[in-house]
Amino acid sequence: AGPVARMVLSAESFVPHAIAVLQSKGLWQGMAPASVKISLLPVGRPWVAVLSPSIASGHNSVVLKFGTKFSAAAPLAGHEVLSEVGVAIPLVGHGITEDGIPFTLEALAAGLRPSDDEWGDSSLWEDNAKLTAKLHQVGTAWFDVHRAEILEKIPLLKDEPLNAALWVMVRPDMLAKHGSEHFLPQADKLRQLLAALPRPSGSHAERLVTVHGDLHHQNILRMPTGESVLADLEGVCVSSAVQDLVHVSDSNLIAFYLESMIGQTPSAHEVDALWLEALIAEHVHFHVLRHIFWDMAGWWTPEEVAAHMDGYIEHAARFASFAEKLRGDAVLAKKVMGPGPEADKDWRGDCEAMMAGVL
Repeated sequence: AGPVARMVLSAESFVPHAIAVLQSKGLWQGMAPASVKISLLPVGRPWVAVLSPSIASGHNSVVLKFGTKFSAAAPLAGHEVLSEVGVAIPLVGHGITEDGIPFTLEALAAGLRPSDDEWGDSSLWEDNAKLTAKLHQVGTAWFDVHRAEILEKIPLLKDEPLNAALWVMVRPDMLAKHGSEHFLPQADKLRQLLAALPRPSGSHAERLVTVHGDLHHQNILRMPTGESVLADLEGVCVSSAVQDLVHVSDSNLIAFYLESMIGQTPSAHEVDALWLEALIAEHVHFHVLRHIFWDMAGWWTPEEVAAHMDGYIEHAARFASFAEKLRGDAVLAKKVMGPGPEADKDWRGDCEAMMAGVL
């Protein structure tokens, strides 16, 4: 059998377990596995499938996700909390098979949000910002027990503040994928890097909140009732608020976000200050931490890790000086940031050209 056939068999094996979970919640009563239609969504491991009961039954379809990526303890707990307050796609249930394979069951959304080409309507920016603000107003206590477990695996994090960007990097699926022994560079090099990198600055940027960890418009779904909800919650954790602004570092979204958070129209200075912090955090996330922890984790030899880390440490020190100059000179910062997302500025690249003109 080919890959698709194997996926069908894999999804079918979860159907009895899914029905049992649903029936324990008073759903799908009287449904038999043979009457459930499986529609595969081959988006990579863990596999995802839509389970649809017969139309005559009157029951709603659910989305089955199976594998540790979606069912690790921390993101699952976060999903439950966010589902209860209407921020995340409803989590209908979860369970584990007799073979020890975890799975989750989610409500079926009406569809994805607009594509990159369609993204630009101010109403969409506002909707995204309101959802982000609603997320950031959720409590953080749910993460305490999971933070303690992560600290046991990665003691180095004990030296980092609770709102450090590094918390977004050590998500459970990445730890499982790479293994902690290959996931982190040498502790001394990593400490040097983290000490050199600029930290979030300002009350709105550094606020300790529940973050999605990968918040861009393709991870926002529209429910049949019309409201928007967050999806793909395997990276949900607690960190600084600015970590959820790095994927769409745009002044329009920043303005709507601040208005939702403070309850009034923000000043141009407030918007520009948080926009700058989002751009600084974007560079730290994509060019430095993400490249080291996700893109190259497990690929570099120990010798290569040491050499590359020295280069990143040097770059981090220069970038921190660059960030401080921009924070202290609003006119220069505005010039470097440009008029908006259409500006020819590559904050995810190495920023060398921008830094050369400032440092």
